[in-house]
Amino acid sequence: MLRAGMYARVSTLDQQTLPMQIRALREYAAKRGWTVAEECRDVGSGAVARAMRQRLIDSARRRDIDVVVVWRLDRWGRSVADLVSTLQELTGVIMGASFGKIVGTFTDGIIMPPIGKMMGGIDFNNILVNLSDKPVKTLAEAKAAGIPVMTTGMLLTDILNFLIVATVLFMLVKAVNKMKKEAPAPASAPAPAGPTPDQKLLSEIRDLLSARAKGAVA
Repeated sequence: MLRAGMYARVSTLDQQTLPMQIRALREYAAKRGWTVAEECRDVGSGAVARAMRQRLIDSARRRDIDVVVVWRLDRWGRSVADLVSTLQELTGVIMGASFGKIVGTFTDGIIMPPIGKMMGGIDFNNILVNLSDKPVKTLAEAKAAGIPVMTTGMLLTDILNFLIVATVLFMLVKAVNKMKKEAPAPASAPAPAGPTPDQKLLSEIRDLLSARAKGAVA
């Protein structure tokens, strides 16, 4: 069962939506059978540092939670750049852990059984290197008898799991970086406009009158 971290945020002038956000988040987690491990709430404008959001990120780094649930993305990110940055971090932290569980089930239940059947009905979890003189056929037997074994079959399965997770995470991070690069650059200040024809004419008249005045004085 996944452990969910809930995050809700409201502005100083819009605190009445906080109970609604929390209720919606709890219902969302309950429908999916997730355990609510942590609830974090921030109150303040978008420019204010969000201490509770940082607390949730720290919980994800410690693997205390498996998934983060927010009401809307604008409740999480202060800006597009902030949203992309934190999503990129959580992609490596939470999605790596959660997706790893899915990949483990996929590898053990979908990929390895056909491979084992093609190799004569081998169960990769029971491919062992026995370090004792007592014969054992399965890992369960070895554990029950206290016999030391090297689980080479499980190592092969874990390597395959790692390769699948690494490939998917690489593709996700690459997509996020592409989004970041394609974000519109801030518009540069427009170049100052030149003088209008009327302004040029007035400048010429001013210069002509100034020259005549200097000639009369001379």
